[in-house]
Amino acid sequence: MRVCSTYVSNDGGDWLFHYHDSANNHEPKPQTMARFQNELPEVLALLDKEDIKSEEKAFELFMEKMLTDKDFLDDISMDMPQADIDMDNALEELFNSHNTKTEDKAYQKIDKLCDKYPQRIDFLYNAYEFAPDWFVDKGFMRLNMAVLIGLNALAQAGFDWQKDELYWGFVENRPFLRAYARYAQEIMERYHDIRQVMFIQQRLLKACPTDNLGIRHEYVQSLLFCKKYKEVIKLYKTYPDDFDPSIVYGVAFASWQLGQKSADKYLKKAIQEFPLCAKELLKKRHTMPSDGYAHGGIMVGSPAQAYEFWQQYGQFWQKDALDWLKQHTSEQDKKPKSPNKK
Repeated sequence: MRVCSTYVSNDGGDWLFHYHDSANNHEPKPQTMARFQNELPEVLALLDKEDIKSEEKAFELFMEKMLTDKDFLDDISMDMPQADIDMDNALEELFNSHNTKTEDKAYQKIDKLCDKYPQRIDFLYNAYEFAPDWFVDKGFMRLNMAVLIGLNALAQAGFDWQKDELYWGFVENRPFLRAYARYAQEIMERYHDIRQVMFIQQRLLKACPTDNLGIRHEYVQSLLFCKKYKEVIKLYKTYPDDFDPSIVYGVAFASWQLGQKSADKYLKKAIQEFPLCAKELLKKRHTMPSDGYAHGGIMVGSPAQAYEFWQQYGQFWQKDALDWLKQHTSEQDKKPKSPNKK
């Protein structure tokens, strides 16, 4: 009888997700792991830092090794479970689809893999994340399953959300963390259940304080909805080096609502860092810009980022707040500019 299960272990405080399939019992080959550790120690060192820039650099080094050393690539490929190979092939087919028919066919393969390996949180998350528009509800169902499986595994292991942590540095934990974070977004967009959303966001920020997924940026919006301005300031002080518009404008707005003298200082800093966000908030009409979108993301400091910021936070900036903002933007414009160096 085939047994598939997802479970969580605790090794000296290190909580880690695992997946077991009795029909495909897989353990990394010792020689492959040893070779990875010997030849790519810099990759492991970068991953230990647990920040996005280091992860990107680690990925670049890993891909460089894969492209220049065929034997290494063969070792890694041979060491991969068939389930992962099948999923990678299905995803590649989906990404290379050029019409509805081929896209539908590729997604069906991903969906069938979820049925074949029902406890794989990463597979379920892929079925949600890459679902075509006509499969969006089925994708959401898969996301629900991923979250339920993860929460059940954590509960069975005795995980305490108030004191235990799920380290982002363990790649095995990332599918669940991603799924739980996206679940909160879906709950907000579909049902506007702000209490449940905040409950999830608070859990994730406590369990993964490095917050590699940027939950804090969405949490600011939740706090503003509930008028928890002191909590916004507390969040800002927890991540003082974060310069996302949601954080820097959020702390300014919260301080202003509380009548704190520091509000002006925070707002000046926000305008200096993201002037286009201030201009977007002050506009009478808002249109989606064509500039600032690249590789499926939004460029920092671009009109696109400012427009997205207004979409999420413009609702909080009413007349009195906009008058205050306008006053400070006018002061910034009046400041003499440094002459251009020849």
